[in-house]
Amino acid sequence: MKDKRFMEACDRLNIRDSRREELLGEIFLRIEAEEREEKHMKNSNSRIRQGKLWRKLAPVLAVVLILGAVILVPSVGEAVSGWFGKLFNRSEYLGTLPENRASMPDVETAIQIPKDNEQDYTIYTLDETDEAIEFAAARANYGFAPYNPEDWQWLKETEPKITDILVENGKLTVISYLDTDPLPFWCGDENMKLDWYGDELYITNGSKTYELYFGSTGLQPQEGYFNGEEMNIDRVKQDKGVMLYTEYNIALDNIPEGHYDAVFTSRILDCRVDVMANFATIAKIEQRFEVDIDSRNTSKKEKGSVQISGKYPLTISDHENGGVYNIEKDLSGITVKSEAAFNATSIAVSVSYEFPEGWSEAEKNAFIYGGRDSGLHYEILVDGESLGKDGKNLHGRQGVINFEIPLTSDQQQKAGSIVLRPVYGWRDDNTEKKGVALEGCDIVIK
Repeated sequence: MKDKRFMEACDRLNIRDSRREELLGEIFLRIEAEEREEKHMKNSNSRIRQGKLWRKLAPVLAVVLILGAVILVPSVGEAVSGWFGKLFNRSEYLGTLPENRASMPDVETAIQIPKDNEQDYTIYTLDETDEAIEFAAARANYGFAPYNPEDWQWLKETEPKITDILVENGKLTVISYLDTDPLPFWCGDENMKLDWYGDELYITNGSKTYELYFGSTGLQPQEGYFNGEEMNIDRVKQDKGVMLYTEYNIALDNIPEGHYDAVFTSRILDCRVDVMANFATIAKIEQRFEVDIDSRNTSKKEKGSVQISGKYPLTISDHENGGVYNIEKDLSGITVKSEAAFNATSIAVSVSYEFPEGWSEAEKNAFIYGGRDSGLHYEILVDGESLGKDGKNLHGRQGVINFEIPLTSDQQQKAGSIVLRPVYGWRDDNTEKKGVALEGCDIVIK
């Protein structure tokens, strides 16, 4: 079951070919690492690090997130015709140092850049943390060499810095920069291979402190790091540092608007010990800065509703028995409700459904979530030109689909029309994909 869920997640993000196998392999490797750590902690009666599976898998899920952002629609990241030119890629933009990226005034006004005198940091090697004894026992239990703090004193000279903060549509994104040699993080050999990922974020307004856990985190290559899917080592060597992209869902914690003091904690891991488990920690970084949480980057929200109809095959996956089959289903009476938030870097779309009586939960799930080619998707049309299908993000409450249209606020203003056209798909005899646009059911965003 665990394997199938991740395969379906890759399907929904349209991650195929070699990237799919690499991501799945890394996911399963990290699951095994985390299970080893938890087993050790239980056997030693130590405190087990709490958190859901998405917390444990955050470094690799960040890769999925970044890939998902690039392939949200097939043309994202590619030059497209029309007035909008190249579609906006948020992770690529924020993953480039402010002094090196192209000027985009509408995006720049949304970003908070802490001044040097408004932030400070502390770097702790593992022996200076309260986890040292616990993690040393885990290393010994699995036969890894003991931690030697002398090997990692150089990390204390790396001078981390928060370069960008973006508060938008219920999410808080923190970009941190580490002034050090990037090669061990991207192209490390058997003598040194490191990983860096974000951990907790504490924010306080003087009267109350909130503890946030990341929804995704991971190293973010600056533009030019990859030639297709191959690492551009010469480009990596040109840089002097490493960038970390960490995103928090502040909407889940109902964080009120206001000015906050923030403490962001991140970890550096020795991948020769483990690629994910916390007992591979060699250093922790604590960065302190200030942040404003408000809704100024969301200009407005629009709601819409349409009803669909027609009889089509419904492809249902039987995960328990590993089978897939079709049934004929009348879609009449299904109401699609949408809400679009116009943000500085994108339009965030949330879609929910109301079904007539007689639909089972399995049928609803097949219709809403489907797969890469089945269920209901949306073709994104800007001034009549297609940007491709949506990339479904399953985070959020059950039965709600979220995705983003990668247009900045400036591009949104220039657009004459932005439309979501429902596209329904199914598998014929479990093999050949079929699909049809549901005419007369367009959801008008603008």
